[in-house]
Amino acid sequence: MHEFKEAIVQWSVLNGREIKFVKNDKVKVRVVCKGNCGFLALVSKVGNKHTYRMKKWLGPHTCGRVLNNTTANSKWIAKTVASRMTSSDGIKLREIVSDIRNTYYVELRRVNAGNTYKINVIRVGPTMQPKFGCFYFCFDGIKKGFTHVCRPFIGVDGCHLKTKYGGTLLVVVGMDPNDQYYPLAFSVCETETKESWRWFLTLILEDIGQEKRWGLILVFEEMFERVEHRLYLRHLYANFKKKFGSGTQIRDLMMAAAKATYIQAWEAMMKELKVLNHKAWEWLMKVPTKL
Repeated sequence: MHEFKEAIVQWSVLNGREIKFVKNDKVKVRVVCKGNCGFLALVSKVGNKHTYRMKKWLGPHTCGRVLNNTTANSKWIAKTVASRMTSSDGIKLREIVSDIRNTYYVELRRVNAGNTYKINVIRVGPTMQPKFGCFYFCFDGIKKGFTHVCRPFIGVDGCHLKTKYGGTLLVVVGMDPNDQYYPLAFSVCETETKESWRWFLTLILEDIGQEKRWGLILVFEEMFERVEHRLYLRHLYANFKKKFGSGTQIRDLMMAAAKATYIQAWEAMMKELKVLNHKAWEWLMKVPTKL
């Protein structure tokens, strides 16, 4: 029974699932998921014999992974590092933390073989330390969820990281059946450039496949001719205001053109905009996508 309890705790830590023991004595142990997803494991003694058997296993977990797993308690950590401490004269706390991270990072790769993680480094010279280039990550469960239940649409965006290291965060999101955002993948790079977007989008399309028409313009036009793409109207209008200033008339015409569901309505709005501000109309007509 002791071996089973150690094994189920180890299994839950590696898989990122929290469990609790609702029954725990010398003859029976029942384990359930803290997230109430329906997972159940029951081990009990077989009659009057000195034998124990797994009598029920309702799995796997259907809940999501947890980042702060309380199952990895002090007893689990103590057992994990005990062998190293007994074979060493002295060990520091930061060495214990580093050792656990390195060891269980390998384990996470083993139990989640479908995860995609890429790191690019820049080598300036043979005698110099490599420099960070960019990083990409996409969970296997996220990929499967997207391709099985989400709509064939992705949105991409980037933002600056306001830390001492700087850099840019690139994100891809989908849309689930409840019209909620579905985080799909992310990347961290030094700057938001054409090359960084090309690298990011190449990896995401390798993960989700290119059979469908997923819905940055330069990269899409160059790399994915079959993929439909649109600019965010909010971003388009923000650039427009910087060049021509704000105004309710122009704003309303742009919004009406963007919401037009047939070509005649769109042409009518653009015709009014041309009369109101010819330079603004010319600028919009040169934008490499439809409103």
